Amino acid sequence: LDLAAATLLPDEEILSYKDGGRALPEEGTLVKARDNPAVYVIINNEKRLLSAFVFQQRGYKFSQILTAEPGELDGYPTGPLMPPLDGTLIKAKEQPAVYHVGNGLLEPLTYFVFQERGFKFRDVVSVEQAELSSWTVGKPMPPPTGLLVKAQSAPMVYYIESGVKRPISYGVFLARRLNFKDVVVATDEELAIIELGEDLRLPERALVKTPEAATVYYLVDGVLRPLTYTAFQNRRLLFRDVVTIPAEELTKYQVGAVVEN
Repeated sequence: LDLAAATLLPDEEILSYKDGGRALPEEGTLVKARDNPAVYVIINNEKRLLSAFVFQQRGYKFSQILTAEPGELDGYPTGPLMPPLDGTLIKAKEQPAVYHVGNGLLEPLTYFVFQERGFKFRDVVSVEQAELSSWTVGKPMPPPTGLLVKAQSAPMVYYIESGVKRPISYGVFLARRLNFKDVVVATDEELAIIELGEDLRLPERALVKTPEAATVYYLVDGVLRPLTYTAFQNRRLLFRDVVTIPAEELTKYQVGAVVEN
């Protein structure tokens, strides 16, 4: 602050203002007390303690640290221990469990997810258990979006999307031109911890019919539209692209008006 630019006000005027609390240093400032080696970073108007590992990993320099007088930092609000950078793979030295850091949280990793995301054990950082225990543990990290997966003990195939597993019916599997050779197998326990989402639906513009009827439906904006033969030809659609699905699959969708032309 530039003291030369300060404006002098009468005591009465100063006392008329509401006390807004202590003004903290700017966001991202590194601070420590003169009588204590602990280093903090100011984040969201809180001082957050930095471990030696996080200090180094985040690229901080000792030359950037501002030193406060003894007791001054005691009046600053205290936040949680500053976590490693997002994307860090980390574990305790004494334990085999590996975590991925995402949004400042420790996301537990199963061996299945570790493999499917292409992580390498050489990239895992080991820290003391006490330090690891100071960070908040979040939900387990899910497999990557687009993965097809099933449990060892059940035939149901799931599609992973945005952290949830979406069940795939046989009809949708066919309509989406998915391939069973792309399905990976997880243990029942590994699959069970992934949040269950809604059933995967037919893709837009899918052509489907049931075994019991000749009517072909065209999916448009989530609605199945029956096609006349003329409408089918006018759109230059091909019968080889029509997928036969069970009748019960058809009941999951709204059926719209017949497309005549």
